[in-house]
Amino acid sequence: MRTTILFLILLFQVFTCNGQTTLENFIDQRIERIPGKDGGQYTVPSMYALQEWEYVIDAIIYKEYAKADSIANLIGYEMELLNDKDEAYYVLYSNTKYYGTYIFNINPSRPNLIIQAPHPLNDMYTGQQAIYTFKYLDAFAYFLAGAHRYNNGLAAEVTSNYNNFFQVATEVIYEELQLATFIQLHGFAQKQDDPDVVISYGKPDNEFSVTSPANSLKMNLPKFNVLVNDANQHRLTAYS
Repeated sequence: MRTTILFLILLFQVFTCNGQTTLENFIDQRIERIPGKDGGQYTVPSMYALQEWEYVIDAIIYKEYAKADSIANLIGYEMELLNDKDEAYYVLYSNTKYYGTYIFNINPSRPNLIIQAPHPLNDMYTGQQAIYTFKYLDAFAYFLAGAHRYNNGLAAEVTSNYNNFFQVATEVIYEELQLATFIQLHGFAQKQDDPDVVISYGKPDNEFSVTSPANSLKMNLPKFNVLVNDANQHRLTAYS
């Protein structure tokens, strides 16, 4: 049975990154390059680019890295091997496109876990928090959106549109990995009566058991006010 949970918590020639570069430093540099709300730099990718991107992600899942690198180059993306201490990761990024940065753990201890940061500018520090979570949990993949969610109207909003690299990569992994679990980090301006943490599945409460991972997480955060899929549809509870 497939179980996918969405948590919303507030020598083929692949170039090698400098051995002193850490994932955190790399992501800090990528976030600095993300265009903000104004400017309209983000453009919707072509159907050709989206199709080729599917092939890239699929090749990575099956460890066909030379193939992935070759296809990625066709659509303006670089693929590099980044070594951080004793761990090795493939990173996919572009300096000319704004479709996001993607990191894949070559030997993850949690091969079905994907950490996502869809709003790294609008939800401050979530990109950095997500890369820490990715490393700490030794997850399979990390996604970082490539533009402010309102950079070009709503076109750059990766959580509301289907025709973007972020969503396509999510769909490919969902279809190819059994028990794929996606964790998205979001942030919010806390009002007086708001909880410290909100965990939302993107689906109604009654579809999930009280023994779910979200409720287990809540039990292990006794010092925090944690809300799990509020039955009264709290303003911060997200439904897809």
